Amino acid sequence: MSNKKVIRLVLMFLSAIIIGLGISFFVNAKLGADAMTTFEEGLSNTLHLDLSICLIIANGIFVLLTLLIDRKSLHLTTLVYPLFISLGIKISSLFVPSLDNILIRVFFMLLALIIIGMGIGLAVVCDSGNNP
Repeated sequence: MSNKKVIRLVLMFLSAIIIGLGISFFVNAKLGADAMTTFEEGLSNTLHLDLSICLIIANGIFVLLTLLIDRKSLHLTTLVYPLFISLGIKISSLFVPSLDNILIRVFFMLLALIIIGMGIGLAVVCDSGNNP
């Protein structure tokens, strides 16, 4: 494997961890989130499981659907990427606090948008295939 490909993969997994951090800010802001995170939060509340586990479950469901619909679009990175997002959520849960103040919650929501945007931008630059 070439150095360029290794660097792209490392950056892609870093982008997933950054996205996980952004998801933590979204969830702790308690002002709503993107559709996928809302679905995963619903699973978390219904199944009484950690959000990071529900992220893996939800992405696993979509990977299975993709296997049925378009098997050729699946790559190793598609299977591993959610694990790194989940890792980002777990790491950030150690230092992202729950909040009561609405102004700080709005700030967290805006920060989440910026962080997730940076993570997605980094993933696009890496051009390492499709991810859930």
